[in-house]
Amino acid sequence: MRIKPDWLEEYLKKSPAALRHEIVDRNLVLIASTRDLQSFMLHHVSIKEAFGEDLDYVRRKQKVFAGSMAPKAPKTSSSAADRKRAKERRDS
Repeated sequence: MRIKPDWLEEYLKKSPAALRHEIVDRNLVLIASTRDLQSFMLHHVSIKEAFGEDLDYVRRKQKVFAGSMAPKAPKTSSSAADRKRAKERRDS
């Protein structure tokens, strides 16, 4: 069961002290403690208009690249002179 955002916004407009919240960029952000959130939900669970359909969340598996967490940059071709200069720098 999930609470309907529109219902919650309207409820908090009428009763702003019912649950600690803020409006950030026109979005409702709940800042109440876990205990207060649970209490609020349990107190309002019998109001059918407040809750909607359940949502199912599915975690996607991350792609893991062999030997690394990120793909390596493609190798660039270099001239024989570039390779020689690089070897000289390493050796010095």
